[in-house]
Amino acid sequence: MTLKYKYYPNTIKFITEKLKRKFPKIKPKEDLKNMPANLFWMMKRMQSFKDSEKASRWIGWIVVNSEILGVIKNKQSRKLIKKDCKKDNF
Repeated sequence: MTLKYKYYPNTIKFITEKLKRKFPKIKPKEDLKNMPANLFWMMKRMQSFKDSEKASRWIGWIVVNSEILGVIKNKQSRKLIKKDCKKDNF
């Protein structure tokens, strides 16, 4: 079964796959002390937002922290976000 993402589907899919590869035992959890788990939780949680502006703020935070963790490079994140915005997925 393929997951459908309402907001930023390309970016979320890419980061999710990279997080799972780098942190194989990851479980989504709201916990700032465990950033990989928190990012995974945020990506799932943001899909239920009714406000695309809030989702946009969250994706920025997710991307920056994913870059800090080394799961994505800035050039990749910019390319993915641009692709998602071109499709007008939200």
